[in-house]
Amino acid sequence: MASFFPTRDILGAKIAICTSDAAIAFLLGELAARRLTRVAFSNANLLTVLTGTPEGTRLLDDFLVLNDGVGLDVASKLIYGAPFPDNPHGTDLTPALLAAAPKSTRLFLFGARPGIADKAASVLAQRFGLAICGTRDGYADAGDPARPVATIRAAKADIVLVALGNPRQEQWMARHGAELGAPLVIGVGALFDFLAGVVPRAPLLVQRIRLEWLWRVAHEPRRLGKRYTIDFARFLWLVLQQRRSKR
Repeated sequence: MASFFPTRDILGAKIAICTSDAAIAFLLGELAARRLTRVAFSNANLLTVLTGTPEGTRLLDDFLVLNDGVGLDVASKLIYGAPFPDNPHGTDLTPALLAAAPKSTRLFLFGARPGIADKAASVLAQRFGLAICGTRDGYADAGDPARPVATIRAAKADIVLVALGNPRQEQWMARHGAELGAPLVIGVGALFDFLAGVVPRAPLLVQRIRLEWLWRVAHEPRRLGKRYTIDFARFLWLVLQQRRSKR
């Protein structure tokens, strides 16, 4: 999609230059107009992993791609000399979007481990008063990723939250997002786990100083250790290659 916002190219992905408030206002407009908009919150890991896939970061060409985390700011400083103006990451922006959405909005939660989406849906329904039109975990249909499409379409959702982890959720959204009948299809990563209380979020002070990634590594070292060491080193190497190519 042609981005509504100016963008910066990071490893071939067009990352929107915008604030969280501007992104929310734009998405509410797309929701009201019922225009299909896929949203990816891109951290360094997503771009690094996608560079090793056949489609590469071209997979994100039809997404609104928002920067998520310190890694993208580091890349932006190295390549363009300035960080992004804000950090519109999905864990905070998605709930803010839901808080601002009309109360008639129908919400479908797809992904995470069995039972987690149901718990997250209960939290969102209580917090924002939106209509939960369905949930489906991300494991039951692992062998046939197209199977949830009919269920989600029949639910007549306005917003579909997809929590399959990256890049699986972005790949699924790219292939099936247009078949769902929902205007907003948003990749939310670990949001359901946070809402359900199975994974703790970092204290607010840690979030404010942008060290939430370190908190998460400390709590999930086996799953996230490689992402923030070896994979991040590869990300920096790729960014430096892009920086050299611009000179």
